[in-house]
Amino acid sequence: MSRPTTSLTSITISAVICAVGLFGQSQPQAPLLAFEAVSIKPNDLGAGQSNSHGSPGRLTASMTTKKLIEQAFGVRDSQVSGGPAWLDQVNYDFVAKTPTPVDLNRKTLEPYFQSLLADRFHFKYHRETKEFPVYFLVTSKNGPKLSPHAGEAGESSHSSGTKEKVIMTDTNVSMESLANFLDSELERPVIDKTGLRGGFDFRMEWSPDQTSDSTVPSIFTALQEQLGLRLESGKGPVEILVIESIEQPSEN
Repeated sequence: MSRPTTSLTSITISAVICAVGLFGQSQPQAPLLAFEAVSIKPNDLGAGQSNSHGSPGRLTASMTTKKLIEQAFGVRDSQVSGGPAWLDQVNYDFVAKTPTPVDLNRKTLEPYFQSLLADRFHFKYHRETKEFPVYFLVTSKNGPKLSPHAGEAGESSHSSGTKEKVIMTDTNVSMESLANFLDSELERPVIDKTGLRGGFDFRMEWSPDQTSDSTVPSIFTALQEQLGLRLESGKGPVEILVIESIEQPSEN
């Protein structure tokens, strides 16, 4: 999920890289899945600009290396520590193809991006866990106002609007995915503590620009009034990706 744009869908897959016992240790190994061919070329878009379009087995994207790392490991900007300045400054165009047709959604792309970072950027890192201020996503006193999803459609989220009003429509979205969206929107880690399982359909409207004359609720108020959820401030463990070394890729 992202700010007023249409984002890629996200589903769970069984491509898990074992990390037990590796926290605090260098992790240069590549995951099991890799693109068959990848073209990487710098462009002049600069930081803050990224896009991604996928079809079965083929990806076209534009992003900085920092954004690539975030998408490869499912982390936010604040969870990436270290690295040279060009990570946020140089934007690249990527055209990639998998060996066989694959639904290249946000989650399935993670191991492919991890392989790309290891192979073309010679990326090495380790993980650390630190205590940070967080929000806990919990249910309101009167319970959630969510409709369990019926059917087999994949998870999807669409948001559009202006600085005065954002409208988000979600289908088959889990509370974990909602928490991930909220922490990118609020720029603070959000941990799901609702205990709600499965996917839900819902619609939420809020204003990201809270002025004195605003008639649209804040995202905090919208969560409580429209979804029956709320955010509690606290401190919790947050995993940090520490960059040990990385190189700019050669063009091809």
